[in-house]
Amino acid sequence: MNDTLPVHVIDLTLQDAFDTVVRHLAQQGQRSVHRSPHGDGLCRYRGPHGRKCAIGIFIPDSHYDGAMEELPVEDVMIRDYRIDITHPSLTQLLSHLQGAHDRSATPGDVQRALSEVAGAFKLDQSLVASITRWDG
Repeated sequence: MNDTLPVHVIDLTLQDAFDTVVRHLAQQGQRSVHRSPHGDGLCRYRGPHGRKCAIGIFIPDSHYDGAMEELPVEDVMIRDYRIDITHPSLTQLLSHLQGAHDRSATPGDVQRALSEVAGAFKLDQSLVASITRWDG
């Protein structure tokens, strides 16, 4: 943990966090992926060309460290990088949103995955239809 960083507080309702992620993914239109020379891609909090995953958008530049790419969201947000989440279920939601980002290859995939997340957390999913392009 870097004790010299100020604590970054994420104070959002679950609906606000969900909507923020959906808007970001709709605008970006693709996963944040680092492609290897072999063609396979690993999802990244921060990817090439300024791309960010569903979690990466909540990590301020001042707190980002390439080493966090190997860590699950729970470790990035809570343990190592002084990012404080005020809602008790927000880390779980973010973890599910990360999974939706990471495993979706088509617009239909990402819409279904986000709708499932919304259903599990009893959230309004009306923005999910705004994702019309997705390069997984």
